[in-house]
Amino acid sequence: MSSLSAAGRDRTHSVSRTGYRAGTTTLRFASLAIAALLTLTSEVWADTDDRLEQSEIPDILNRVDGDEIIGTVLDLQSFGTREFHTVNATEAGYYIHDAFKTMGMQTYLQEFEVGDTAVFNVVAVLHPEAAAEGVYVIGAHYDSENSDATSQSEAENLTAPGADDNASGVGVMLEMARVLSGYETALPTVKFVAFGAEERGFDDSGGVKGSAAFAALEAAAGIDCRGAFVLDMVGYAATDESRATLVTNEASDGLAIELIDAADRYNLDISLRHESNELIIYSDHNSFWLEGYQSVLVIEELDSITDFPVNPYYHTPDDTADRLSVEQMATVAETLLGTLLYLTCQGEDSYSRAAYAATAAAVISVLAIVILLLHRRNKGDA
Repeated sequence: MSSLSAAGRDRTHSVSRTGYRAGTTTLRFASLAIAALLTLTSEVWADTDDRLEQSEIPDILNRVDGDEIIGTVLDLQSFGTREFHTVNATEAGYYIHDAFKTMGMQTYLQEFEVGDTAVFNVVAVLHPEAAAEGVYVIGAHYDSENSDATSQSEAENLTAPGADDNASGVGVMLEMARVLSGYETALPTVKFVAFGAEERGFDDSGGVKGSAAFAALEAAAGIDCRGAFVLDMVGYAATDESRATLVTNEASDGLAIELIDAADRYNLDISLRHESNELIIYSDHNSFWLEGYQSVLVIEELDSITDFPVNPYYHTPDDTADRLSVEQMATVAETLLGTLLYLTCQGEDSYSRAAYAATAAAVISVLAIVILLLHRRNKGDA
């Protein structure tokens, strides 16, 4: 066995020290990397744990309060008229804005012009941080009209309480927002929108103008709208039975099927009729169709011949809260909530896959680091 020279021994010690320092640095890096990966994985699992479970849905539906809905209807009715040219309509919009703000949601006014009249939509966003994964829209117009008005003066002075058309839709929408905003779990982004200028107005300058403005902006921004549920006249019941009609085009038929399935799944006492008819365009759902979005109009019973509501009082001074069914409005709210929450639950598998993928990535990364450490150590000892 030969012995090393002094220079050789120094060279060996230098290599050993270099290898030791490299190994120590790599080990420190590995520790930090492992800690970061474990943190990331735990966050993914935490998000998975926060997801909505189907067993929770009935409890959420039980939180719907019909008194809250009729309270909103009475408040909006008290404006006398909400014809979109009037100051009353503006004040009604602020009332809705304040209601959303009280729920703690991100809320803003979306302004647009109808001729010389400044009008706005009220938009409230629940869970905006999840928008990249898709957005659902719950919409209802807040203006009203008296069809006898033929001038600005008449529009301001003729009573148009609009309890059914469409304080009922706004009431259901606000109650859905109240229930969802008070429930802490993983939910999708939901945009609640109170549309202005849905009615034509005394001069016929209106007509689904608010929803057209909103849908066009969403499309221009590339928003992934998974479905729009438009509420318009959901409070009048011609019989003792709660009824609603679901109007879709062919592309949106799936939304109606989901609503019907939800009513059956959660044993909701309502009769739903699906009308797939792209010629029914008299409400805000059509604005979403025009932008290529899936949308369903949720409306009360329609006449089988005219396809218009059977309520004989809308657009008159007699469209008042005492003619409405609180039970029907509450059940409509439960049906929409059940549908939205069930659709949310269908993301469970994808959430689980994300967690598995993150865990697998962490394991692979740790193994790679261990291999690197061994390689460096062996190189340092060579």
